[in-house]
Amino acid sequence: MRPLAPSLLNDFQVSLNDSLALCANTEGLWLFAPPTSEIRRQLHVRQLEALYEAAFLRIFTAWEGFLEAITVRWMAGYCCPGYVPATPDGSRLCQTVRQASVKLSMEHGRPRDYLLWHKPKTVEDRLKPHLLGSPLERLSVAEADWLTAVAAIRHDVAHRTPDTAAGYQAAAVYLTHRPALPRPGQLLRQADIRDPLNQPKWILVFAETFRTHAVALVA
Repeated sequence: MRPLAPSLLNDFQVSLNDSLALCANTEGLWLFAPPTSEIRRQLHVRQLEALYEAAFLRIFTAWEGFLEAITVRWMAGYCCPGYVPATPDGSRLCQTVRQASVKLSMEHGRPRDYLLWHKPKTVEDRLKPHLLGSPLERLSVAEADWLTAVAAIRHDVAHRTPDTAAGYQAAAVYLTHRPALPRPGQLLRQADIRDPLNQPKWILVFAETFRTHAVALVA
Protein backbone atom coordinates (compact mmCIF):
# COMPACT_ATOMS: atom_id res chain seq x y z
CA MET A 1 0.00 0.00 0.00
CA ARG A 2 1.08 3.57 -0.67
CA PRO A 3 1.52 6.06 2.20
CA LEU A 4 -0.58 9.19 2.43
CA ALA A 5 1.29 12.18 1.04
CA PRO A 6 2.56 14.55 3.77
CA SER A 7 1.30 17.43 1.62
CA LEU A 8 -2.30 16.68 2.71
CA LEU A 9 -1.55 17.60 6.31
CA ASN A 10 0.88 20.33 5.30
CA ASP A 11 -1.68 22.04 3.07
CA PHE A 12 -4.26 21.92 5.84
CA GLN A 13 -1.86 23.47 8.32
CA VAL A 14 -0.83 26.20 5.89
CA SER A 15 -4.49 27.12 5.45
CA LEU A 16 -4.93 27.23 9.22
CA ASN A 17 -1.85 29.37 9.68
CA ASP A 18 -2.89 31.81 6.95
CA SER A 19 -6.32 32.30 8.51
CA LEU A 20 -4.91 32.82 11.98
CA ALA A 21 -2.25 35.20 10.68
CA LEU A 22 -4.90 37.28 8.93
CA CYS A 23 -6.71 37.78 12.23
CA ALA A 24 -3.58 38.35 14.31
CA ASN A 25 -1.98 40.80 11.87
CA THR A 26 -5.14 42.83 11.39
CA GLU A 27 -5.80 42.87 15.13
CA GLY A 28 -2.24 44.02 15.76
CA LEU A 29 -2.54 46.87 13.27
CA TRP A 30 -5.79 47.95 14.90
CA LEU A 31 -4.56 47.70 18.49
CA PHE A 32 -1.39 49.72 17.95
CA ALA A 33 -2.84 52.30 15.60
CA PRO A 34 -3.24 55.80 17.10
CA PRO A 35 -6.85 56.62 18.00
CA THR A 36 -7.02 59.29 15.29
CA SER A 37 -5.41 57.14 12.59
CA GLU A 38 -7.08 56.12 9.35
CA ILE A 39 -7.07 52.49 10.52
CA ARG A 40 -9.09 53.33 13.64
CA ARG A 41 -11.48 55.53 11.67
CA GLN A 42 -12.09 52.94 8.95
CA LEU A 43 -11.86 49.64 10.86
CA HIS A 44 -14.39 49.16 13.64
CA VAL A 45 -14.96 46.38 16.16
CA ARG A 46 -17.90 44.88 14.26
CA GLN A 47 -15.71 44.66 11.16
CA LEU A 48 -12.98 42.91 13.13
CA GLU A 49 -15.58 40.43 14.35
CA ALA A 50 -16.69 39.84 10.74
CA LEU A 51 -13.06 39.17 9.81
CA TYR A 52 -12.77 36.57 12.57
CA GLU A 53 -15.97 34.92 11.39
CA ALA A 54 -14.69 34.77 7.80
CA ALA A 55 -11.40 33.30 8.99
CA PHE A 56 -13.26 30.72 11.06
CA LEU A 57 -15.31 29.68 8.03
CA ARG A 58 -12.08 29.27 6.08
CA ILE A 59 -10.63 27.11 8.87
CA PHE A 60 -13.72 24.93 9.00
CA THR A 61 -13.77 24.57 5.21
CA ALA A 62 -10.13 23.48 5.27
CA TRP A 63 -11.00 20.90 7.95
CA GLU A 64 -13.84 19.47 5.85
CA GLY A 65 -11.62 19.36 2.77
CA PHE A 66 -8.91 17.56 4.72
CA LEU A 67 -11.38 14.94 5.98
CA GLU A 68 -12.63 14.21 2.48
CA ALA A 69 -9.12 14.08 1.04
CA ILE A 70 -7.84 11.50 3.53
CA THR A 71 -11.03 9.45 3.36
CA VAL A 72 -10.96 8.93 -0.40
CA ARG A 73 -7.27 8.05 -0.20
CA TRP A 74 -7.88 5.46 2.49
CA MET A 75 -10.61 4.06 0.24
CA ALA A 76 -8.05 3.90 -2.56
CA GLY A 77 -5.61 1.94 -0.42
CA TYR A 78 -3.39 4.70 0.90
CA CYS A 79 -2.22 4.09 4.46
CA CYS A 80 -0.67 5.94 7.37
CA PRO A 81 1.46 4.61 10.24
CA GLY A 82 -1.54 4.02 12.49
CA TYR A 83 -4.01 2.73 9.94
CA VAL A 84 -3.93 0.23 7.09
CA PRO A 85 -7.28 0.46 5.29
CA ALA A 86 -9.59 -2.54 5.45
CA THR A 87 -13.11 -2.89 4.09
CA PRO A 88 -16.25 -4.52 5.52
CA ASP A 89 -17.75 -7.60 3.89
CA GLY A 90 -19.20 -6.80 0.50
CA SER A 91 -16.92 -3.86 -0.16
CA ARG A 92 -13.40 -3.51 -1.51
CA LEU A 93 -10.77 -0.83 -1.92
CA CYS A 94 -10.86 1.32 -5.05
CA GLN A 95 -8.13 1.38 -7.67
CA THR A 96 -7.87 5.18 -7.82
CA VAL A 97 -8.69 8.23 -5.74
CA ARG A 98 -11.14 9.31 -8.45
CA GLN A 99 -13.03 6.02 -8.19
CA ALA A 100 -13.12 6.41 -4.43
CA SER A 101 -14.50 9.96 -4.73
CA VAL A 102 -17.31 8.79 -6.99
CA LYS A 103 -18.09 5.82 -4.75
CA LEU A 104 -18.17 7.97 -1.62
CA SER A 105 -20.49 10.50 -3.23
CA MET A 106 -23.13 7.93 -4.21
CA GLU A 107 -26.38 8.09 -2.26
CA HIS A 108 -29.46 6.08 -3.20
CA GLY A 109 -27.80 5.19 -6.50
CA ARG A 110 -27.10 8.80 -7.48
CA PRO A 111 -23.99 10.93 -6.93
CA ARG A 112 -24.21 13.96 -4.67
CA ASP A 113 -22.68 17.22 -5.85
CA TYR A 114 -20.91 17.70 -2.53
CA LEU A 115 -20.55 15.99 0.83
CA LEU A 116 -21.10 17.57 4.24
CA TRP A 117 -18.63 16.71 6.99
CA HIS A 118 -19.80 18.80 9.93
CA LYS A 119 -22.05 16.21 11.60
CA PRO A 120 -20.08 13.48 13.40
CA LYS A 121 -22.88 10.88 13.17
CA THR A 122 -23.24 11.51 9.43
CA VAL A 123 -19.49 11.08 8.99
CA GLU A 124 -19.52 7.87 11.04
CA ASP A 125 -22.39 6.43 9.00
CA ARG A 126 -20.76 7.48 5.71
CA LEU A 127 -17.53 5.67 6.52
CA LYS A 128 -18.92 2.38 7.79
CA PRO A 129 -19.89 0.89 4.38
CA HIS A 130 -16.41 1.58 2.99
CA LEU A 131 -13.80 1.34 5.77
CA LEU A 132 -13.34 -0.69 8.94
CA GLY A 133 -12.23 1.12 12.07
CA SER A 134 -10.77 4.20 10.40
CA PRO A 135 -9.21 6.90 12.60
CA LEU A 136 -11.88 9.33 11.39
CA GLU A 137 -14.69 7.04 12.50
CA ARG A 138 -13.08 6.75 15.92
CA LEU A 139 -12.61 10.52 16.16
CA SER A 140 -16.23 11.14 15.12
CA VAL A 141 -17.39 8.99 18.02
CA ALA A 142 -14.89 10.12 20.65
CA GLU A 143 -15.14 13.86 19.93
CA ALA A 144 -18.76 14.02 18.78
CA ASP A 145 -19.81 16.64 21.33
CA TRP A 146 -16.91 19.00 20.58
CA LEU A 147 -17.23 18.60 16.82
CA THR A 148 -20.99 19.18 16.98
CA ALA A 149 -20.58 22.32 19.08
CA VAL A 150 -17.93 23.85 16.82
CA ALA A 151 -20.06 23.01 13.79
CA ALA A 152 -22.95 24.90 15.39
CA ILE A 153 -20.78 28.03 15.53
CA ARG A 154 -19.86 27.56 11.88
CA HIS A 155 -23.53 27.08 10.99
CA ASP A 156 -24.54 30.33 12.65
CA VAL A 157 -21.74 32.26 10.96
CA ALA A 158 -22.83 30.89 7.59
CA HIS A 159 -26.61 31.28 7.96
CA ARG A 160 -27.53 33.44 11.00
CA THR A 161 -31.16 32.49 11.50
CA PRO A 162 -33.02 32.32 14.82
CA ASP A 163 -32.49 28.55 14.89
CA THR A 164 -28.76 28.72 14.12
CA ALA A 165 -28.36 31.53 16.67
CA ALA A 166 -29.92 29.32 19.33
CA GLY A 167 -27.56 26.51 18.35
CA TYR A 168 -24.60 28.87 18.57
CA GLN A 169 -25.64 30.07 22.02
CA ALA A 170 -25.85 26.52 23.36
CA ALA A 171 -22.55 25.56 21.73
CA ALA A 172 -20.76 28.62 23.12
CA VAL A 173 -21.89 27.84 26.66
CA TYR A 174 -20.80 24.21 26.28
CA LEU A 175 -17.37 25.10 24.89
CA THR A 176 -16.48 28.04 27.12
CA HIS A 177 -18.44 27.27 30.31
CA ARG A 178 -19.48 30.92 30.34
CA PRO A 179 -22.54 32.88 29.21
CA ALA A 180 -22.54 33.15 25.44
CA LEU A 181 -21.71 36.42 23.74
CA PRO A 182 -24.37 37.60 21.26
CA ARG A 183 -22.38 36.99 18.07
CA PRO A 184 -19.87 34.32 16.97
CA GLY A 185 -17.37 37.00 16.00
CA GLN A 186 -17.34 38.25 19.58
CA LEU A 187 -16.65 34.76 20.88
CA LEU A 188 -13.89 34.07 18.35
CA ARG A 189 -12.14 37.31 19.34
CA GLN A 190 -12.54 36.69 23.05
CA ALA A 191 -9.75 35.17 25.15
CA ASP A 192 -10.10 31.74 26.70
CA ILE A 193 -9.54 32.64 30.36
CA ARG A 194 -9.68 29.14 31.82
CA ASP A 195 -5.91 29.20 32.39
CA PRO A 196 -4.72 32.46 33.99
CA LEU A 197 -1.23 31.98 32.51
CA ASN A 198 -2.33 31.17 28.97
CA GLN A 199 -5.27 33.01 27.42
CA PRO A 200 -5.38 32.55 23.64
CA LYS A 201 -8.32 33.80 21.63
CA TRP A 202 -11.02 31.22 21.05
CA ILE A 203 -10.40 31.15 17.29
CA LEU A 204 -6.88 29.94 18.09
CA VAL A 205 -8.19 27.35 20.56
CA PHE A 206 -10.53 25.92 17.92
CA ALA A 207 -7.90 26.00 15.17
CA GLU A 208 -5.26 24.29 17.28
CA THR A 209 -7.74 21.60 18.31
CA PHE A 210 -8.49 20.95 14.64
CA ARG A 211 -4.73 20.79 14.03
CA THR A 212 -4.26 18.26 16.84
CA HIS A 213 -7.05 16.08 15.44
CA ALA A 214 -5.65 16.31 11.91
CA VAL A 215 -2.18 15.23 13.03
CA ALA A 216 -3.67 12.32 14.97
CA LEU A 217 -5.75 11.15 11.99
CA VAL A 218 -2.68 10.55 9.81
CA ALA A 219 -0.23 9.54 12.56
